[in-house]
This record gives sequence, C-alpha cells and structure tokens, in this order.
Amino acid sequence: MARLAVAAAGAAIGFIVGGPAGASLGWTLGTLIGTLLFPPDPIKGPRLEDLTVQISSYGVAIPKLWGWN
Repeated sequence: MARLAVAAAGAAIGFIVGGPAGASLGWTLGTLIGTLLFPPDPIKGPRLEDLTVQISSYGVAIPKLWGWN
C-alpha cells in the first residue's frame, strides 16, 4: 500500500511539473522508488523438492477394490 502512495505522490508531482506526460513519468518513477523502499513479499508456493511422483513398475498387480465408499 505504501508503494501505491509513493507512486501517486510521484504522479502528482509529475503532473505539476509536466502536465499529463509528467504525471505518467512521475507515476513510473514513483513506482520504482516505492518498490525500492518497500520491496514486495517473496512469493511462497510449491517447491521442486515437494514434488511427489507416481511410479509404475513392470509386472506389479493393479489393485481392484470392491465395496462401498
């Protein structure tokens, strides 16, 4: 949220200095500065070592289940 505030401040300053084109450049520079000051959290997700793979072997019986759930 702070990154967005810094970007908006950059856009406001850029608009005062250079009009709409200055606002666009100010937003870009404000976003860059906001990201440097307040870096985003690292993305957490599945990792390669969490991978479980089904294996098959030649000649192994295939189980059949009969009955209710």
